[in-house]
Amino acid sequence: MIDYKNIFRIANKILKIYWGYNIPLKVTQYVTYKCNLNCGFCGRTSIKSEELTTAQIMRCIKEFKNLGTEFWGFNGGEPLLREDLGVLINLCRKLDIRTSVSTNGTLLPERINDIKEIDLVLLSIDGPEKIHDEIRGKNTFKKTLMGLEMLKRKSKRVLIVTVLNKENIPYLNDIIKISEYYNCFCEFQPIFMHRSDKEKKANRFIPDQMKDAAEYLLKEKKIGRPIANSYPYLNIIKKYPYSKKLICWAKSFFCVITPDGFVNPCCITLSDENLYKSGLRIGWKNAYSELPHNKVCEGCFIFCYCEYNLILNHPFSSSLRLVENFLKKTWISR
Repeated sequence: MIDYKNIFRIANKILKIYWGYNIPLKVTQYVTYKCNLNCGFCGRTSIKSEELTTAQIMRCIKEFKNLGTEFWGFNGGEPLLREDLGVLINLCRKLDIRTSVSTNGTLLPERINDIKEIDLVLLSIDGPEKIHDEIRGKNTFKKTLMGLEMLKRKSKRVLIVTVLNKENIPYLNDIIKISEYYNCFCEFQPIFMHRSDKEKKANRFIPDQMKDAAEYLLKEKKIGRPIANSYPYLNIIKKYPYSKKLICWAKSFFCVITPDGFVNPCCITLSDENLYKSGLRIGWKNAYSELPHNKVCEGCFIFCYCEYNLILNHPFSSSLRLVENFLKKTWISR
């Protein structure tokens, strides 16, 4: 979502982050934990939480804009369950904040006009129809593809997101073919664990399977297939379950906001109770300033965070790749 209109402004803010400033360039807001599906690997729906009102979220967005935020991701649960999502996206557009929404896609046909100002849709597809339906529920694949068809007719930028698990690892080529057919990119990441029993039971990886999957994706990416993951990231997940300990730039570069309005370093801490509970009491600006750095994190496989950290930990090589991507007019990491 970087283009010629904002690239120099963002580059200047990244330099300030290197100089020690804390600028939340990317904020991910979990607007709800509710979902219309019940996927076997997801633990978020088991987290109990109140939700901010429309006015509270609008105030939150404005405060973070004043802190320097450039990108806002709406996440869940299923964000399209929020009736005010279109209003919130429109506000971000007025404030010149690029937006994305992460969705299972089943509600897109009835909500497509509400997200007409969205910059990027992250759409969950976990395999061919049989596998996707086994993971996410009967007839969900057809509904998701209906949503994808509508997005492409509206010329919306789409990134297909696949959660790698034991069931779908044999079907990676099917997912890439879907991306090729709809002329969009796809990205893959292992299941990551919230602190909930439901997701612990779903942690069904065999390390050799993950290594084989990563090597396959590396090979397919090298021949030009539309895989969004960078080469460094795919090399990291080859070593699953042992993540590379990168310096984490949570707070300095990104943060998350819970449905009830509290600021956290990243989504792994979403279900931690009694942590980071200052947001609504003293305002989001102050809550963010008091947020602890997450520099001692043991590392994770979450696609976006890991890619951010790889870029910021290797600025020279990453800058060359970003310039190359910009000149080629692609927004996908190499």
